[in-house]
Amino acid sequence: MTHNSAVLLEKLKEGDNKALSLIYDTYYPSIERMVINNSGSRDDAQDIFQDSMITLVEKVKDPCFELTSSVNTYLYSISKNLWLKKLRSRKPDIYISDDELKNIKADDGELDAEQSPVASWLEKISTHCKSLIQKMFYENSTLDKIIAAFGYKNKHTAVNQKYKCLEQVRKASKKQ
Repeated sequence: MTHNSAVLLEKLKEGDNKALSLIYDTYYPSIERMVINNSGSRDDAQDIFQDSMITLVEKVKDPCFELTSSVNTYLYSISKNLWLKKLRSRKPDIYISDDELKNIKADDGELDAEQSPVASWLEKISTHCKSLIQKMFYENSTLDKIIAAFGYKNKHTAVNQKYKCLEQVRKASKKQ
């Protein structure tokens, strides 16, 4: 750790707002770049940086804490780990709204592949998933009715199956 980092940490320990401003001005841009370059937004970067700062300030106040790297490296590592955790916790983005799914059936209730790309994606998934999506989105069946119709053990199983089926749709959409 450099002398400047030691002084900066001491000022943080004392609650010096100038130290906070200096850290923000100096280190935030690299954190923002990292988040934005990895599927994030400026708002995400601000949230991650703020959480990282809270962690740093809490650690600095711990008498047993010893920083063995630069403040920049430490903050970047915290931010990177927080961002990766947030990315892992995000559900996959499926760009299919319920309305889109409801509007892709023909007059006879069957899927019309010529009417929508979503219908062609649905043609590429398993029969089981097609049936599940049909019940959920076209017939507006309740979760209880779906559990009974497919013989699922509980709501958790039904929700997991829905997720897996929507994953199949997402993968089919990426292949097209």
